[in-house]
Amino acid sequence: MNGDAPNFITLQYSREKQEVNNLVLIPDFVITESCIEVRSPLSKKAVRHDYVGCNILLHAIPVDVRIQMITDGKVISRNFVRHAFKKITQFKDIKVSQRGWTLDVLNCVRLLKKVNFSLADMYRFEEYLQSQHPSNHHIQAKIRQQLQVLRDMGFLAFDSRGQYRVL
Repeated sequence: MNGDAPNFITLQYSREKQEVNNLVLIPDFVITESCIEVRSPLSKKAVRHDYVGCNILLHAIPVDVRIQMITDGKVISRNFVRHAFKKITQFKDIKVSQRGWTLDVLNCVRLLKKVNFSLADMYRFEEYLQSQHPSNHHIQAKIRQQLQVLRDMGFLAFDSRGQYRVL
């Protein structure tokens, strides 16, 4: 990906009540190759047979970078939304080629569903991360590097050797 993805807004609404239940902004700079799934090509007989469709895998986008604007029918304060957006704009400063790694490691941290976790916990994602980044042959080193990046960005705290805490 070259960083030209559009912003997305996801909307969930109630037809019965005719009101918005959830509204979430997914900024363009958090859309990486890991959250794009290429669909099967159309048949050669199809009018648009050269078209390549894709699905956006929302589960591959960390919750930290999805900005809630309405949650369960309640409007989130403008200040909170602005603060959340400002925090994640740090991802824009990371080169597009590296940003996917950072977001993938953050997503793995969230999949742990723990506030405190260890490096050993993160190494359990080595096979998954290798499948997402097949050209990298130093996955454990990359995990450690990306944990440092996330620490510097204020998403994690380093508590002691090999021990981290989600902020």
